[in-house]
This record gives sequence, C-alpha cells and structure tokens, in this order.
Amino acid sequence: MITAIINGRLLDCAGDVPLEDASVVIEDGVIKEIYSKRKPVPRGATIIDVGGRTVMPGLTDAHDHPAYTEMNPEKAENEPPLYIALKMAHNLERILQAGFTTIRDMGGAHWSLRQAVEEGLIRGPRLLIACAVLSPTGGHGDENLRGERLSHNDLGRLRTTARLCDGEAECRKATREQIRKGADHIKIVATGGIASPNDEPWHLQFCEAEIKAIVEEAESVGLYVGAHCEHDSGIRRAVKCGVRTIEHGLFLGEDTAKLMKEEGAYLVPTLATMWWGMTYGPEEGAADWVLRKYKEPLGPGKPDSLEAGVLAIQLARKVGVPIGSGADYWTSRSFGSEAMELKLKTESGMTPYEAIKSATIVNAEIMRMQDKIGS
Repeated sequence: MITAIINGRLLDCAGDVPLEDASVVIEDGVIKEIYSKRKPVPRGATIIDVGGRTVMPGLTDAHDHPAYTEMNPEKAENEPPLYIALKMAHNLERILQAGFTTIRDMGGAHWSLRQAVEEGLIRGPRLLIACAVLSPTGGHGDENLRGERLSHNDLGRLRTTARLCDGEAECRKATREQIRKGADHIKIVATGGIASPNDEPWHLQFCEAEIKAIVEEAESVGLYVGAHCEHDSGIRRAVKCGVRTIEHGLFLGEDTAKLMKEEGAYLVPTLATMWWGMTYGPEEGAADWVLRKYKEPLGPGKPDSLEAGVLAIQLARKVGVPIGSGADYWTSRSFGSEAMELKLKTESGMTPYEAIKSATIVNAEIMRMQDKIGS
C-alpha cells in the first residue's frame, strides 16, 4: 500500500528549517521518499492533501509510566486487577491519540502489555519497557513503609513492582532477571525521590560497585541503564559508573553537566510530572510526603521540584548536554497531555523546534531507534 502526503510544511526534525510544499511517500508503513517540489505521485497511491498543514514525525516520550493509574497509593494498589488493566489500556489509547507513537516505559509495564499492543489487542504507542525498577532496600522503589507494605494486592502478572536488590551479586541477578523478562533497557534509582516514603531526594542510593555491576550486565547483552536522579551527587555517581540516561536531573551542577557531556550521557528532564503533581496532587489524593517533596525537595528555602528541573535544563543546554523529553506521568488522569513537557521546555528557554526535536530525534537516539523513528 502506497500513501502520498502532499502540500505539507514538513518538520523533519533533522535540519533547522521547515521544508515548504513538501510531499512524503509512504509504502507499507515506511517512508520511501521526501521531496519539496510537486511531481507525480506513484501510480495507485492514496493521496492525502494536507493543505499546507504541518507534517512531522510521531512524537515520542522517553519517560512515562502507563501501567500506573493513581497518585493515591492505597487506591492505586487496591483497585480490582481487571479495572486496573482496563485503565492501562485507556492510558495507552490516550497517549496515542495525543500524537505519541513510541514511549519508553521506565518502570511498571509488564511484558504482556507490550505484547498486547504489538498484537493489536489494544491500541497504543510502541512500548519499550524496563520491566522492574532496580532499587536498594529502603530506596526510591521500596513500597514498604517502615517495613510494612502499603498494600497487599498481588499484581505481579499485571504490573511490575520494583525489584529490591542489595550488594553486587544481587544487583547482577536482578539485572539478569529483567533481561530474561524481555527488558529493552534497565532502570535503576541512584537517589531518593518524591514518590517514595522512606527517603529524601538527596539521599544517595546504590554504591558504585552495585551500579557498575548493573551497567556491566546490561551492556553485556546490548542494553543500557537509565537512572532516576534527583540530586547532583547521584547524577555524578551514575555517570561515572556508565549510566547512559539521567532521569529528572534535579539540582544538576555545572561540573557534573560537563561530565555528562564528556561521557555522552543524556538528560531526560521531566518537568510535566512536577507541574502535574504540584497542580493536581492534592485533589488526586497524593500522600503527604509526596506533596511535601514536590514543593520542598531539599527543604525550605530551596527551589521546588519544577524550578529545579527548569534550572537543570538551562544548565544542560548551556553546556551542550543532549536533552530528551519525558513527561513521567503516573496517574490515569494525566495521560494524553504528554505534550505539556514540550510547552514547559519552551518556558525554560528552549525554542519550540528544540523542544520538538527533544521529543523526536533526540529521544530516538536515546531509544537507539534513530534509523526507524524521530526524523
């Protein structure tokens, strides 16, 4: 099947200037030709005249959690499994309808959710999954509050909870388990976080030996590691140990930003989740510790989480660190508004085209899919 999109204003997300009066020829779902002057379309092609409207690659999101449905921790884990599964499908449908055709799940999605999309059982974007997030005991991925689980609903075949691992040997085993499950990348937590009950964002998590072991196991099968980092000290440790993508990047320092550039690490800021949590967290039933850490991640008198994310983007942009795009949503009501991340980027100083590129060509590089998507 051949389709020709004609009379468009093309953002190819590779160059810096839109291509006017552009035509795109697609054959069996693959772009075969792009040209900027009118010429006969292939015989038998379906013609779509867009009348000068913008044509661009599908948007991508490099940090999202479509398997999560509620900010309220008790409600999130104690709803009936079938209801949760239907919510997951609805989350993916909303993301796709918003123009996002590929997303990188950074924890929560079971391999069966990816398979359901691939088989056409549900409608959604292409899914790249981390399977279980790797966390030390008491770390950002630990759902136990003072040793007691916040809920007792077994969702192991529906959603992947964090894999707690301590020590080099256990970290290697945990990484191998995610590889066995079919992970496309490995996600770790290198600092504390906002949505965890036992830590603060500046707490360091995993020692260098543990992180290096995880990176080594991932790279041995051609995968890479992304790290949740909400403080400069954790970012620096992660990058020194070979982590490829830094998630959130709050309180990034200039020396660490320069190290990221030297090592070829990517920053995936997640302004949208900070904005969402501070705007809608109270009415969504977010836990008190979550609301406190959104507003005061390092305590009173310090930047809030959104301000810290903006500062990280501005510094990374100044130094030349490649910046991807991820909304980091984790509540059903938020999915479908992933483009808010692009808007917030422009308010942070990025040009509109830079923001679009972060969600297309740069994300494609992060996902190692630049030969298929992003431009």
